[in-house]
Amino acid sequence: IVEYLVTTCSANIEQRGMYEVQDDHSVHKVTPLWCAAVAGKVKVVELLVKHGADVNSESDTGSTPVRSACFMTHLEIVTILVKAQADIQRPNYNGGTCLINSVQSVELCEFLLKHGADVNAQDIQCKTALHYAIQEHRFATTKLLLQYGAIPFLVSRYGDDALQTACIKGAWEIFDYLVDNLPYSPERVASCFELLGSTFLDEHHDSQKAIQYWKAACDIREKFGLKKSLDSRNPTDKSPSYTDRREFMDWAELESIALDLDAMRMQSLLICERILGRLHKDTIYRIIYRGAAYADSLQYQHCIDLWKYALELRVDKDSILFFDTCYTAQALVKLLLD
Repeated sequence: IVEYLVTTCSANIEQRGMYEVQDDHSVHKVTPLWCAAVAGKVKVVELLVKHGADVNSESDTGSTPVRSACFMTHLEIVTILVKAQADIQRPNYNGGTCLINSVQSVELCEFLLKHGADVNAQDIQCKTALHYAIQEHRFATTKLLLQYGAIPFLVSRYGDDALQTACIKGAWEIFDYLVDNLPYSPERVASCFELLGSTFLDEHHDSQKAIQYWKAACDIREKFGLKKSLDSRNPTDKSPSYTDRREFMDWAELESIALDLDAMRMQSLLICERILGRLHKDTIYRIIYRGAAYADSLQYQHCIDLWKYALELRVDKDSILFFDTCYTAQALVKLLLD
C-alpha cells in the first residue's frame, strides 16, 4: 500500500500526521518514516528511505526516527537508518540521546557506541546513559558503558553520580561492581553503604538488608577510624521532625535499635538528609512517604510534623508557588482539616 501511494499516487513522504502512543496516549506530530520506525515496520522504513525520506526528520518533541526506534529497541530499523546517515548524536528537546534511549539493550548500545555515539552525552537533567542504565538496574549495560569510557563521576543536576544513583535505586549488583572496580575513598564507600541500607528499608521494606549494609558501613568506619561527617549538626542533637531521634554513630548504637522498626525508619531519614542533603528530591520524597505511612497507621501528629518539615524544604528548594510546594501544602491542609 505504501509503495502504491508513493510511486503511483505521488504521496508526499514528508507529510506529517498525528501518532498516538499506546502506553501513555500522548499524541505527536510526526512523519511517515518516524511512525514506521516506531511501529517496527522494517519494509516500510526501507521503502521510505529508498524514496528519499528525511532520516533526520523530527517530531514535535525533537525526536528523530532513529532515536524513537532506539526507544522501542528496533535494532534492525536502527541499523537501516544509520546506514542511511541518520544522526545518532542528535537529542530531542529534553536532551535525550539515542544511547540514553537504548540502555535496555546491550546489543543496541554496543551498536551505537561502535558507530560513534557519545557515551558521556548529558540530557537537560545532566544525566548520562550510565545514570539511566543504573536507574533501571541494567547491570550488563552499565559494564558495557564503562568499558566504552563512561565517566562514573559525572553528576546529575541533583548531584548524583553513578555510585549514588545505584544507592538511591537499590541497584546492589551495580553498587558492588563500582565499589570493587573504582577508586572510592573509605569514607565515600561507608556513606554509600549507609544510603543503600536506607533505600532497602524505605523502598523494599527489608530491614535485615538495611542492618546488613549499615553494619558494613560501621565496620569500614571502625577499620579506618572514620566518624560520620554531620557538618554543623552536633552528633548529640535531636531532630524534632524525626521524633527526637539522632543518628547512630557506631554498631553498638545500631544494635540497640535493630528491633525497633520505627527507630530504624527515622535513622533512614537522618542518613538520607546527611548524605543527599536537605534539599535533594529523594530526601524530600522519603520524608513525605514516611509521613503518609504514619497517616495510614493513624499516627497523624507524626505525619503532620514530617509534612510540615517537607513543606519548609520545598519552599527553600523551589518557591512557595512551585507546583510540588503547592501540592505538599494542599496535602497538609487536607490532613489538618480531616
